[in-house]
Amino acid sequence: MSFDGQKDKVGREPNYIVELDLDRCAWNYGVGACTANGGAGAQCYNTLETCQVPSAYAQRLPIGNGPLVVRFSRADAAPIFIDSRPIAPAVKSVNIAPTKLAPGRGLSSRSRVDIQLIDFTDNDLQTDPYAADRNYIASDQGTFFGKLFARNPHYVGRALRVKLGYFNDDGSADLTNFDRVYNYIIDRIDGPDANGVVKIIGKDVLSLTEALKTKIPEASTGTLSAHMGTGSSHLDLQTGEGALYPATGVVRIGDELMRYTSNSGDRLSSITRGYGGSEANTGQHDSGESVQLCLEYGFSSTQRVDAVVADLLTTYAGIPASAITTADWTAEANQWLTNYNLQNIISEPTELNKLLDQICVECGVDIWVDDVANKIRFKAQVPTTEENDCIGDNVILRNKASIQHQVKDRLSQVYFYTGKRNQAGDRDKVGNYTNVVARVDANSEGVNEYNQKGIKKVFCQWVQGSALAGQQATRLLNRYKVPPIMVKADIDISQTQYATGDLFDICTELYQSVTGEAQTREMQMLSTQVDAARQVIKIEALQFLSSVGRPAFITPNGVADYTTALGDANPTYSWIADSTTQLMPNGDNAYEII
Repeated sequence: MSFDGQKDKVGREPNYIVELDLDRCAWNYGVGACTANGGAGAQCYNTLETCQVPSAYAQRLPIGNGPLVVRFSRADAAPIFIDSRPIAPAVKSVNIAPTKLAPGRGLSSRSRVDIQLIDFTDNDLQTDPYAADRNYIASDQGTFFGKLFARNPHYVGRALRVKLGYFNDDGSADLTNFDRVYNYIIDRIDGPDANGVVKIIGKDVLSLTEALKTKIPEASTGTLSAHMGTGSSHLDLQTGEGALYPATGVVRIGDELMRYTSNSGDRLSSITRGYGGSEANTGQHDSGESVQLCLEYGFSSTQRVDAVVADLLTTYAGIPASAITTADWTAEANQWLTNYNLQNIISEPTELNKLLDQICVECGVDIWVDDVANKIRFKAQVPTTEENDCIGDNVILRNKASIQHQVKDRLSQVYFYTGKRNQAGDRDKVGNYTNVVARVDANSEGVNEYNQKGIKKVFCQWVQGSALAGQQATRLLNRYKVPPIMVKADIDISQTQYATGDLFDICTELYQSVTGEAQTREMQMLSTQVDAARQVIKIEALQFLSSVGRPAFITPNGVADYTTALGDANPTYSWIADSTTQLMPNGDNAYEII
């Protein structure tokens, strides 16, 4: 029976399976393209490391027979069988550290899993296709992991899965029981140590080879081969270096940006000097100066935030396009980020994660890895217009719950600086921006309230319009002008419908009204961590838009007035309140533009 089919049952017995996808050759030994002829007992182990004709090695694709999947189950639980053979009961522990959102600060933290296994003797039937031909008894020699690492050391970057499930009522189980799957990439494997312990670390796809620390654009190696005067509309590179630059583009020499539209031989020509607001004629450029190729977004064509983020991840971080649900990203941007067209010239090598951090803050979006769906999620930080599900004291384990008031996160002043004068200038210098959008809650700074200031400044590298900056400044202040509450709790593992990024209501006696009743507040799920051993989900959630009570869309023409349409029963739309009372006709609170 499936995970969902068993998770609500009393007395359920949990288990989990760890799966590793390891490379293997598509050819049979000595057949077809494989010309090896060592004879019976001298065959390879179907891996690149042991291949006797490396030029013929062909890795099996994840279709058909695909990679070699090795599986392990809990060492202290009953065995699980596949085709009448037990899965190796070797897993000592599994510890999942979840991704965690950082709203208003940048990218989410990346998730990882730490797995400990116990090494064991093995008959090689799963890992050696020619075990029957060997002139030794496999179970008498070495251990599973000892032999595995010798035969197949190329495991970094391969897929790793943790599958959760339960035994059937009769104590049996097969792979169909384990359909709650968490997906990772193998980062490292250590061991076995003197006690036979092997440690595996897996990370999510955004952590693959630490790609987010990649600096873009790459440092260019081209240099001027001749002096370039202040009025020159072309530049000459060293012999053969013209091939390092595209047909058209933007380059930086010193503090000057230049756009060129022709690349012939080793000459870039039809140059616009002082591009992107940079200083054009502050001096001449000498032979030998570096010619840095820049990365440009949004100047030659319109590029919306969802398209820019997808391009940064797939083109420069090496993230597979299949990890991005383009239709979902587009739908989210169409609804909430229609006009968020970005512009930026990245004129010096900059860490990719810093660029994405800046986009998240300027545009009010969250980007994280859903390790169950194995997809990268993209979501605007906006309230839901639908009724939320509620987490109450009936599923919260009271001795494992706490409310924290995030006083240090409180904001009273938010400033967004926009309209960068010089794309090659100082990014954090106020004088390099033409506009500033300010949102200030002066009352909260007084002695009758918090008696202190909380200031956040955002120097916009991507968002150029004051209207968009103002929208985000308003949302940040609305969310943080009252210290938001953070809820940390353990909830029953049956509540797996709640995922990172979800908006939900929480109603608990730990958070009370002035009358002592349990209060209901809208929360954003920052992280969810499954503890399979304890059968709980550890959650962290942050109060969402604490000062906004009635978010909704603008009501289209043709809809009845508020009292006729019963506004409270139609939460998707909003109506204009009375200008004097600032209430709806029946006394309801007004809507607020955020």
